Amino acid sequence: MSAADASLCLMRLSQHPGTQVQLFVTQWLLELPTDDKAELARRLRALTPYFLTVLSQVHRGRAAKSRITAFLRAQTDDAGTAAVVAEIFARQVVTASLTDKPQYIAGLRDIAAKHPGIALPFLNWKQPAVPAAPASSGSPTSSTSPASAA
Repeated sequence: MSAADASLCLMRLSQHPGTQVQLFVTQWLLELPTDDKAELARRLRALTPYFLTVLSQVHRGRAAKSRITAFLRAQTDDAGTAAVVAEIFARQVVTASLTDKPQYIAGLRDIAAKHPGIALPFLNWKQPAVPAAPASSGSPTSSTSPASAA
């Protein structure tokens, strides 16, 4: 089977709703050529709906989820592929179960460390500015409360 035929077959199989077929597709993911990083990023982007479908399943497809997460975390050496993985993980981190969330957060942390140029807006947390307390002049001021003034 040629690489083009295999890619076409992978795309078609990735659209199948069955968990067994989705697990089968994860085996093909491991065979994707990784030499051309731009082409790999394009393929990952094309497979994004598949990744999101499998990773979003509740109480199903644990083996496929684990394989996909490991596969995606291994694809973060190049900035182009890391950007695609960051988009997938950023979406999953807000929708995933508590069991899966730490993996996505760790993946995003690793991407941010390797590629600081990739925009991850929720990781650029800035502490809100707290207004400074007014400076006292040293003399006590008489403060009357509305209750005592009446």
